[in-house]
Amino acid sequence: MLAVLAASCDRGASPTAESLPVETVAPTVAPDPGVCEELADEAVELVADIVEQLDETDYAELSDGEAWGDELIALQERGSALDAEASAAGCSAGAIQAAVRASLGEGGGDTPLAELLVSLLAPPG
Repeated sequence: MLAVLAASCDRGASPTAESLPVETVAPTVAPDPGVCEELADEAVELVADIVEQLDETDYAELSDGEAWGDELIALQERGSALDAEASAAGCSAGAIQAAVRASLGEGGGDTPLAELLVSLLAPPG
């Protein structure tokens, strides 16, 4: 900002509102613990549905996104919508992942796929 003002002064022009850069800052959203808890519960349900669906999906279908059935596409859309809602609500992705990890660790991780998801959601170490 000072460089813009100095350059304007060096050219003999006075800065105007139009000539000054506008800095925008994204508003900080104070997360609502109740909303974040509900979203964490939804994430737990989503992961359970993903595990169930992936257990029923063969590798060929899974590896070819264009071959995905309606169920896989719906899960992907649910996940994207949940991410967007959590982000808009200011919820911590780490807290939501921790809730999912805890749920899978409490008997939800009884299949190899669920165990893999638990390992992928492990906190960074």
